[in-house]
Amino acid sequence: VMQDIFANIGSIHKFHSDFLLPKLEERMAQWTTNNTLGDILKTLAPFLKMYSAYVGNFDKANETVSVWLKKLPKFASVINEIQRSPESENLTLQHHMLEPIQRVPRYKLLLTDYINKLPEDSPDVNATKDALAIVSKAAQQSNEIMKKTERFQKLLEIQERLLEQSDIITPSREFVKEGVIRKVSARKHVGQQDRYLILFNDKLLCCSKFPTGKLKMRITMDVDGMAVGDAGEDIDEPNTFRITSKQRVVDFSAETEDEKEQWIK
Repeated sequence: VMQDIFANIGSIHKFHSDFLLPKLEERMAQWTTNNTLGDILKTLAPFLKMYSAYVGNFDKANETVSVWLKKLPKFASVINEIQRSPESENLTLQHHMLEPIQRVPRYKLLLTDYINKLPEDSPDVNATKDALAIVSKAAQQSNEIMKKTERFQKLLEIQERLLEQSDIITPSREFVKEGVIRKVSARKHVGQQDRYLILFNDKLLCCSKFPTGKLKMRITMDVDGMAVGDAGEDIDEPNTFRITSKQRVVDFSAETEDEKEQWIK
């Protein structure tokens, strides 16, 4: 299971800790007599291709984590304990798993910025350009995967904001829209309640939003079979609309007519 999740991350870590970092630290110590980096990066850049195995395994890794979190309570308990540690900064395992994918494109940006700041006659220009060409090829695959994972990243961001231990990430789920709105009721003692709606292609979450940005799910509704229309005559509020689902019938009030149209279109 660990191999399915982390692939060759051990080799990637070893490359950075035993080769790239020591070489860069050594050069920094010699900077007054040798202020170049291109030769090091050109020599070691081909090793960044090892990220390809990790990047190519990402979808399988994410699926494996989701399966085992549901399948084995002990696994879920260990992961939750790790995520609560200061080192994890309260971020999920899946969030940290994205970081190696983002690493190579960041190297490309750093090298591009470095070249742009070098004098045209710098002895470091040619070697750094060669290194950039190699890194760019490695970054291309990461960028393609990152495009695919933009949807995943948004779902992950929302999941991390939810107070409940709820796994909202599924292979077919896509984010559509989110925003603050008011839940209204014909019962005068209930009145209006601020709510935060999150719409996916298959679910609508109605949440309470705390000052910290965290969300608490109040209502979950299936999009399948859902109907959206005007609120009942017993609701005396402007810009209202009613959502009727298999689970609930709920009335909402938007700030403006345009905002209402954005939700019901």
